[in-house]
Amino acid sequence: TGGDIGTDGQAGFEATSARCLVWDPARPGDGWRRVADLRTGRSNHAAAVLGGRLYVLGGYGGPGHLASVERYDPEADAWEDVAPMGTARYNHAAAVLDGKLYAVGGALRSCERYDPAADAWEPVPDMATARSGKPAAAVLDGKLWVAGGMNATGVNLASVEVFDPASNTWDA
Repeated sequence: TGGDIGTDGQAGFEATSARCLVWDPARPGDGWRRVADLRTGRSNHAAAVLGGRLYVLGGYGGPGHLASVERYDPEADAWEDVAPMGTARYNHAAAVLDGKLYAVGGALRSCERYDPAADAWEPVPDMATARSGKPAAAVLDGKLWVAGGMNATGVNLASVEVFDPASNTWDA
């Protein structure tokens, strides 16, 4: 989804793309096909699947850092806007835990989660470390794990933090 494109169509940072491609493993050698474009061109965004839909959140677009969130319905081949995040984020991570979509970091310590039933975001406690540069986020044993990324000065991080939704706390 999306990405940076130069004004001459080459990779660069002059413009962002709204293009979206899907890989079909049943079509070896020609598995990529184009589907409906994003509603907003964006790069350095995060994406995750929740309830059979692809969510694309934040990133960088024409007006700057984005808080907007789009949801893709593969059956309808269509994107729709959902509630925006409370904070504009780019170079962040996303993951799904207990039916909720989490957005983590983006040169920030903050984290928030989206409830698709309510179409609303709510903040969760901050991580100890601000993370940018695309930290990794994964779910294991009912907890959200966030690893790596970069700190505010661009130094790569080797630290890991884990969020426990039962206690609503982060631990190193």
